[in-house]
Amino acid sequence: MRFDSSLYRIWKKRQNDKALKRRTARKDKKRRLRRAIQENNKALKKNPNYDVELKQYRFEAPPNFSIISNPTETLKVFDSLLHYINNNNSSHNEIFVDVDLVNHLSIDSIMYLLCILNNLNKAKKYHFSGNYPRDAKTKKMFFDSGFNKYVDSKVPEDINRQTENIQITSGKNIDTSLAKMITDFIRKKSKTGNSYHYIYEMMIELMGNTWKHAYEGDISDLFDTCWYCYVETDNEKAKITFMDTGIGIPKSIHKRMSEKIDVFGFHKDSEYIASALRGEGRTETQLSNRGKGLPFFVEIVNDSYIEKIRIVSLKGDVCVEKNNIVKTEIDKSFYGTLYYWEVIL
Repeated sequence: MRFDSSLYRIWKKRQNDKALKRRTARKDKKRRLRRAIQENNKALKKNPNYDVELKQYRFEAPPNFSIISNPTETLKVFDSLLHYINNNNSSHNEIFVDVDLVNHLSIDSIMYLLCILNNLNKAKKYHFSGNYPRDAKTKKMFFDSGFNKYVDSKVPEDINRQTENIQITSGKNIDTSLAKMITDFIRKKSKTGNSYHYIYEMMIELMGNTWKHAYEGDISDLFDTCWYCYVETDNEKAKITFMDTGIGIPKSIHKRMSEKIDVFGFHKDSEYIASALRGEGRTETQLSNRGKGLPFFVEIVNDSYIEKIRIVSLKGDVCVEKNNIVKTEIDKSFYGTLYYWEVIL
């Protein structure tokens, strides 16, 4: 094609028109993005938890900061924080964690906070800062938990070690040495002389579930898959808290056709958890040798080794008691699975 021909001029004009459309589309896209950011910033500044002067979002923990004893209020605040992180399109990535007025605390809330601080599956980078509870007893619990091992803290290291409890430990695979250490720790504290072999089996099962779902590709959209564990004792009981950041029991189990097309939400998360506890063939593999872990926990409670086990996953809150499974639905989702039980020493 000659450069001075009419066909070339027609072809060149078409190419220029296409290039103009592409440039215009790119400019429109950038303009829409800028407008969305501006609107987001305006909405953000109206958020009661946003400090305009300091340009930071304030995460204000409730006085009873506990998923086990105060799930509704605690998860509502966590949900607000996660909603802000997932929907923040601006450059305001400063988050202040305010636990100043907390006077009742449980380890599960500290673990969940650590999940957000260290295990978020997000490309955005957030800068977290915060304080400690004003209440002396609650503040000491923060130190004793091992929380400061996972965050940048100016607290002297020796202060964080003044406890006999097994501090928060994290991992991604089965840790047999930790399971043995927990079992031996409880056995030494016990006055009954029991072997507590079932504790070792429970820990291995919980760690294995976390590893299995990550290995099979069932990875949480929100968190990197891992687990956290903590053990504390008083004069009469050992209290064990285990949390994993997987997709949650209700999402990991096999659903029947009627449950997959549950448009009106008749099937509840607590019922899915209870079904898995009853061993009703709920594994995705549908193999006979799978799905034995949760029914094993029911057997332990029924045999009176443990009084009860509490399981929270997504909106399901289930308490396993002797010959009974109590189901409750909560308003906000817990992303992952939380297990809590107590052992008589």
